[in-house]
Amino acid sequence: MAEIKMTFSNLEERHLSNCKNYKDEKVMYDKLISQFENVESFENLNRTSRNLHRLAEGHMEISHESMLLMGLSIDQLDKTQSRLDKTDLDLKETKADLKETKDKLDKTELDLKETKADLKETKADLKETKDKLDKTELELKETKADLKETKADLKETKADSKETKNRLELYLNNTTNILNETKERLGNELSEMKTELKKTQDELKDTKAMTKLLSVHRDWIGIFNRKLKMKLGEDVFNEIKEAMDDARTYQTDITQCSCVKKLEEILEKVGMSFKDFKLLFETKQLSNKKFHKSPDQTIKDAKEQLLRDSFPEEQKNLVTSLTKLFNALEIWDPRH
Repeated sequence: MAEIKMTFSNLEERHLSNCKNYKDEKVMYDKLISQFENVESFENLNRTSRNLHRLAEGHMEISHESMLLMGLSIDQLDKTQSRLDKTDLDLKETKADLKETKDKLDKTELDLKETKADLKETKADLKETKDKLDKTELELKETKADLKETKADLKETKADSKETKNRLELYLNNTTNILNETKERLGNELSEMKTELKKTQDELKDTKAMTKLLSVHRDWIGIFNRKLKMKLGEDVFNEIKEAMDDARTYQTDITQCSCVKKLEEILEKVGMSFKDFKLLFETKQLSNKKFHKSPDQTIKDAKEQLLRDSFPEEQKNLVTSLTKLFNALEIWDPRH
């Protein structure tokens, strides 16, 4: 703008005397300059510059330098117009970007509203969580107090356990001593039982042998006694049996009895002695003892056994009858 004003000033000074209608053209120049100074856009400026250029060509003699300067000004205005067009395009793009940005901002505002609502809900959740935490903290305090009390109880229980342990150890020691004593006593009893068992086994072995002997020969002894009874006579044989019973019961010597003398006379004829007869008689009695009631049982023993033994209810009358039988035998033979 300053260069253009300077150009018009130079033109005015150089061509002042050559222009016949200088005043009129001066008014036109001033008007153009005024338009140039008050242009509202670069398009008006461009148009004014071109009018000024035509005016100068038609009415003034302009130097080559001035023409070049005006041409450069017009080129500069063209470049400026191009930049303005580009700027206008950039403004349109910027406007589109601004619209897109506005849409994004609107969406962001909506997201912010939703986020605000979420934050409000989260705040409520946080408050609820805080209340729960406060409640949990209170419960933890109560639990801590309970644990402290439990710890005290455990300490007391530990002391009781120690005392109980000492008692158990003492009880265990006493029990061990008792078990050792019991073991020793049972060992002794077992040893005695083994000894008794061996004795019983030996007796059973002897009894088995005797039982076998009696089962085989007792009948022959009975036959022998019947034959002897026929030779001696029933009365003498019964006297011998009664004498043998008395000798066993009262430990008396019966060798001088007349019935025994008669027995010896008969036995000598077959090579036997009274000692042989006595052994056979006792063997027969042993056989009766094994397989029948014992013949050397006294009336008193029989009565006591009758009272000790248990009988079925239907045999109570038999017990009474047996008691009467023993009483009669005591009357007939007081020695029993």
